[in-house]
Amino acid sequence: MKKKSKRLLHEILGLLLRAGWTVLTVIAVFVLMIGVHINKGSGMSPSFKNKDIVIFYRLSKGFESGDVVVYLDSSGNKILGRVVAVSGDTVDITGEGLKINGYFKEERYTSGEILLSETGTEFPLTVPNESYFILSDDRSEAADSRLFGTISASDIKGRAILTIRSRDF
Repeated sequence: MKKKSKRLLHEILGLLLRAGWTVLTVIAVFVLMIGVHINKGSGMSPSFKNKDIVIFYRLSKGFESGDVVVYLDSSGNKILGRVVAVSGDTVDITGEGLKINGYFKEERYTSGEILLSETGTEFPLTVPNESYFILSDDRSEAADSRLFGTISASDIKGRAILTIRSRDF
């Protein structure tokens, strides 16, 4: 009888140890590789709505035009935005629209008229090394690089990889 209870205890401890390692592995993946961001507001409408949950990959580097990223604004708040220009690109925003390197950028995912701030970025602007020009999809609503300038690569927390629609929860 003692052998059976000792064996059962050994199996339970083994199971608990494996469960503990599994939990630690999942936590490590979410802390080191994956991040979660809850979109606030309508700045990325129509692509992302208020309260959508965005899963992002923290280890992404070298973003391209069109990538949706989570970044820190000048106040340290996490914001969702779309990269429209990378290092070396020249950005110009006029009453006619958004120009990158002298060509109008065709964007199917945007809404709203592209508005400029009186106190914001001066155009044309050449994006410095290790920086990105990031805009929100709803150009009439949100604060983005038009207001606070280019975003340093170190302020980008990751590339969006999954959206969970949660508006009805």
